[in-house]
Amino acid sequence: MIGKKVLIIDDDVDVQKINEKVFRNIGAIVKVATNGTDGVRKFFLEKPDLVITDIMMPEMDGMEVCERIRKDRDLAEVPVVMVTALDDRNTRIASLDAGADDFITKPIDRAELRARVRSITRLNRYRLLHEKNLITSWIADKASDGYLQMDANARILYANSRACFYLGLEADSTKPIADTFMQTITRQYTPHPQPAWADWPTISAENASHN
Repeated sequence: MIGKKVLIIDDDVDVQKINEKVFRNIGAIVKVATNGTDGVRKFFLEKPDLVITDIMMPEMDGMEVCERIRKDRDLAEVPVVMVTALDDRNTRIASLDAGADDFITKPIDRAELRARVRSITRLNRYRLLHEKNLITSWIADKASDGYLQMDANARILYANSRACFYLGLEADSTKPIADTFMQTITRQYTPHPQPAWADWPTISAENASHN
């Protein structure tokens, strides 16, 4: 969380201070709001990386705060952790429906809070990376040029549809490509001029499978 911005929304000053200390100790930049209305205002002003909000608050409760956050197209994926003294099933279901990512029950255990936040931010990072990879793959597959991704041994990890066409590979196949790039292209073409291709790895498919 070093350098990440955390917004804490809580009308309980003692809980607010506990959460603030936890996040400052792990290098986060902490912003505080004492009610839901101010919390929503600061959310859109500060654009935090994580929101910790109490459920029971005057003016606007934590569930409405979460619903307001989820309606924003650009910031809807910011993780939200609900803090509640109500450890009951209906409250948790309602919080999930509002868009909460996790819960922590009062009185707050600092170690549990840190562990939950680490888990949420890690999962959120993986999800965002996965979505970015899906977008990149979609763009590559629509491109008129051939694109390849290879490892250090020149084995093909990814080929878009145009590259599959040029190289005589089966498009949309889930099977890994055993041959190296050079082995693949020499089935279709004669590399020319020869000196320009001399430095390309020429390990066999058998060796490639063991590296």
